Amino acid sequence: MLSRFNDWLADMMAEYLSSMSCFWIITSLVVVVLFWQRPASLVGWITYISTAIFQASALPILGFVSKKSGAKTERLLQETHDQVMGHLTTMLQHMEKVLIHVEVEDERIRMQEKKDNILTARIMAEVMRLEKQTRVSIQETTIGK
Repeated sequence: MLSRFNDWLADMMAEYLSSMSCFWIITSLVVVVLFWQRPASLVGWITYISTAIFQASALPILGFVSKKSGAKTERLLQETHDQVMGHLTTMLQHMEKVLIHVEVEDERIRMQEKKDNILTARIMAEVMRLEKQTRVSIQETTIGK
């Protein structure tokens, strides 16, 4: 339960802290502070600029840009995924057509083999009949002499 709450809270804070609204609020606070207290020396100004502006104001911008970049990457990945799935679907459809063609051709070859076997059996039977007839005819010729 605590883990789910921590995840939710982290997601909400990350979402807000990486928004342009957060940037404008922090930048406004950084600038407004200058009305009451200004750095007195060059070192003070450099420190103020590096801590207040670069660290405070830049953090939301970095988060915003990172979020935007992540969205672009996610969109690109989704487009790539969709294209790959489209190609895969096309290839599967083509393979199904080829498989059907192969099955039909295989069935045609089997039928032709059956016909060939039947024809071969008929030819063999005819050869055997003729061979027997020839033997009988030879025997009749030799007996009749």
